[in-house]
Order: sequence, then C-alpha cells, then structure tokens
Amino acid sequence: MGNNTYDKISILVRGYTELEIESNDKNWDQISISILLSLVEKQFTPIKKKRNISIPISSIVRGRNLYAAEYTRMKNLILTSMETNISNFYNFVVCYGYFEYLTGSIEKAGIIYKESLDFLRGFLSKPSFGMYTDYNIYEEKLLLSYVSLYRTNKIVNKNTPPSMLREALEFAMERYPTNYVFLTMFFENEYRTYISGRLRLFFDQICAKSESSLLWLFSLITETKEGSSNRKKNLFERALHPEQKTSRSVQIWKEYIKFQKQQGKVSGTYYRALRSTPWAKDIWMEGFRMIGSVDMEVEELHQIVGAMAEKEIRIRTEPI
Repeated sequence: MGNNTYDKISILVRGYTELEIESNDKNWDQISISILLSLVEKQFTPIKKKRNISIPISSIVRGRNLYAAEYTRMKNLILTSMETNISNFYNFVVCYGYFEYLTGSIEKAGIIYKESLDFLRGFLSKPSFGMYTDYNIYEEKLLLSYVSLYRTNKIVNKNTPPSMLREALEFAMERYPTNYVFLTMFFENEYRTYISGRLRLFFDQICAKSESSLLWLFSLITETKEGSSNRKKNLFERALHPEQKTSRSVQIWKEYIKFQKQQGKVSGTYYRALRSTPWAKDIWMEGFRMIGSVDMEVEELHQIVGAMAEKEIRIRTEPI
C-alpha cells in the first residue's frame, strides 16, 4: 500500500473514530475500536449499532502488536530515508493513541503521544532539519490532539481529576506558550477549579519570559474573578512599560482605556495610548466613545478630529 493511499485511509479512520467518540451512542467505544483495528488489519467489517457487541481480547492483543510494529516501521523509515509523509505519521499516531486509550487507559495513550513528540523534537533540534517546517506544524497539531484526548476523557469519564488535563496542557505550553487553544483550555480548566493564586502565579511567571500581548491579556483576565483595582492597574503598567514590546499593543491599550474609564481617570491614559500607537484608528476612535466621561470634554474631541485629519485618519462624519 502506497504512502498516499495509507495517508488517506488513516485520515478517514481518525475522522470516523472521532465522530463515534463525540456521538457517545450505544456501543461507541466498541465500534471505535473496530474502526481503529481496520487501519492495521487492512480490512473493515461494518457493525450494526443496535447490536450489543464486544471486541474479543485476542483481536485487541493482535491489534496492539500490529500498531506497535507499524509505529516502529514508520519511525525507522523517517530516520533512514524520510520516505514516510509526516502527515501520515501524525494521523497514525492519533489513531494509535485512541486505540491505547479505548483498550487500555488514558495514561497509555499519553505515553504514545509523549514518545512521538520526543521523536519529532529530535528532528527539530538538528540544524539539518531546520528547513522542514512541516515538522513544527505537525508537532503542534500532535500536541493539540494530545490535550484534546484528555479533555475528551474528562467528558466521557466524569471522575477524571482536573489535574490530568492540567498536566497535559502544561506539557503542551512548554513548547507553544502562545497557542490560543492551549491557553483557552488551560484557563477554563483552572477557572473551574480555582485555587487562589495558582492561575495568577502561572501567568506572572510566563509573562516574565515572553513579550506576547496574548499572554498579558490572559493574565489580565485572571484578575476579573478576585483581583483588586491596584493589581489590575499594576499589570497594565507592566505590560505597557516603554521597554516592553507590548507597549505598542493596541488591544492592551484599549483594555486599559476601558478599565480607566470605569475608574473615572481615562483622559491621561487615552493620550498615552495615542502617543504609543499613533497609527491605530481604533485608539483614536476611543475618544468618541468617551463622550460624557468625567474628564473628557467635547472641545477635546474637536481637537482629536483635527489631529486625525492631519494624519489622514478619516472618519465618515463629524462626531459632534
């Protein structure tokens, strides 16, 4: 079977399995195992969902051996000739992970994912493989599948401790700390099981190492639950310090303006934002949204319109 054909089949098997898991219908687990076995046995027998079925232990043991053998073969091909398509390897590993999860445990599936990620990182650490950007892309996709499996396990198995998902997400964010999906899943998981200070400490540490606006915004969101006004202001000032690359983040400035408007001290912050991001029309327009604020007069808005005209930043009509 050619690599292209095998790749298409592995995509089909992965997608079919994920549909069955998400459906949570009768016999979904046994049907999923049957689908996954078809990838390594190279044959598929349709199963009627209404019947009570059980995959024989002998078939599971044989399937586990076939998966292990195919996994080793793929890695050897990549090491010796790079003949195996990385997309094929990715889809196979996801299927292998599902098989170990459904026939063994989430921990066994995690071992497969971690071993595969270590294998890919071995290539990424070699200068000679720097040109293969596909490896970076599929490493991140593999991490996403890894943490998604833990989230699926949390939905299917109500007794799954949140610490399992947290461990998987921390593992993923060591490599891709600014991945929006990882950050969102981590934040949601921690927010549901909030332990005072832990989420705050995590973002304090990660923001100290990175200059990503996204991380600072997530750090600010953590304060919406129990953070004080002084704490929020301090975070904004740290993120917008002139020596920080995030000092030119339009989104952080917009959030700071919104925060200061609630405090009734918006004017000074607004003009600081204009000086830091003079090209950003969104920041200029914030002035018009502050009509009626305690420290923003109508005359100031006319001056803003004049300054916008000088910079050829246009608005459709006079705001006043």
